[in-house]
Amino acid sequence: MTASDSSTQRTVHGSERATGVIDWPAVRQANRSCCCIARPSVVIVLQPTQDRPHPTEVLLCGHHFDHSRSTLRASRALAFSLDGEHLPIMTARPAGVNAAAVA
Repeated sequence: MTASDSSTQRTVHGSERATGVIDWPAVRQANRSCCCIARPSVVIVLQPTQDRPHPTEVLLCGHHFDHSRSTLRASRALAFSLDGEHLPIMTARPAGVNAAAVA
């Protein structure tokens, strides 16, 4: 399976679904997002930078994912559903992301 990642202008292959950085057992046990007390809906992988030379995962609720899209897209972040499927970061909410997942 491949997915087009319009935020980075590259193709994300099925083998990249979990990208080596995501700790899926920890993600599936997470009771809250990194941003608030809501359950996570999306796993974001922030690309390495000069100040942070490694990728970093962030768990976002649907609400904060919706409100962070332009910044995430500009930073070339990758988004994944909790099932490991690549989610292109675009203007409209991708199917399967629950924006109401806020407490």
